[in-house]
Amino acid sequence: MKVVAMTIGEIEYTRFFTDQQLFSPTFSRVVFLTFCVMMPIVLMNLTVRTFSHFYVCIFCAYISELQTVRYILQQA
Repeated sequence: MKVVAMTIGEIEYTRFFTDQQLFSPTFSRVVFLTFCVMMPIVLMNLTVRTFSHFYVCIFCAYISELQTVRYILQQA
């Protein structure tokens, strides 16, 4: 429940869904619920993708450095 609250932020449900007459209340609720379900999934996927990309870059740099050190040691 905290993830949902943090994702939607300071949205006042009563102000948007009960105080005003909506053009299509059912459609509005469906879009809102879809947002509440999909946003945490999308944000987690973006976070995982970002950190995995950085990990691969760091790992490749480490391997490249090891190969350079191995080459220098072989030449000595």
